[in-house]
Amino acid sequence: ADVRAAARAGATDAAAVLRARKGHRPVPDEVWRRLRTSADDPDYTHGLYDRLGPAGTARLIAAAGKDHREDVRISLGVASHHMTLDERWLRAMLDEALHQGVRDEAVELLSQAGLTHRTRVALGHLGLTEMAETAGSGTGHPAPPHEAMLTPAADDPHVAVELYSRHPETLHRALADGPRSEALTRLVIQATTAHDADPAAVRANAERLAAFAAGRSTETPA
Repeated sequence: ADVRAAARAGATDAAAVLRARKGHRPVPDEVWRRLRTSADDPDYTHGLYDRLGPAGTARLIAAAGKDHREDVRISLGVASHHMTLDERWLRAMLDEALHQGVRDEAVELLSQAGLTHRTRVALGHLGLTEMAETAGSGTGHPAPPHEAMLTPAADDPHVAVELYSRHPETLHRALADGPRSEALTRLVIQATTAHDADPAAVRANAERLAAFAAGRSTETPA
């Protein structure tokens, strides 16, 4: 009915989710019904995810399964425009999702959630970091989670430019040591050819990348 009531309803439903998960019980059906009808309500979603926090959000994703994951996806995307889902928040959520056994599902949901620009940059940096850290692990996973984490940045030139400018070292490590990645290739192309990219920033990053590659080529193998 109003902003306060919607936010209170979201917080109430979040508390119900947390109680249900703590007691190893299903989330009540009325919570899922309310989430479905209010997934695009900024006040409801703010109240819901503010109360859930990152760990509670991971538990909501675990409880949603296939039947309710679309509602979680929509609502989380809306919430990202009205609260801070930064790198610290995302990392905590994904760590708990790993504990819940739904990390891949959580990454896929984030990659398709219509997140705000700032959250896409944060998610992309986490993906680059993971790609660099897991280089040479030999897992053979055909679609590693970090690929989906890069997709929102790879498909948005504004996000790609900012990610490339803010985290060039991480991107260079991913390029040098990471697995072949279509998303990473698209990200670099977007960042270096975007018509509204800052020429000075693109040029500086290109010079860093060239120096980085040249330094690696002259290294003596261990």
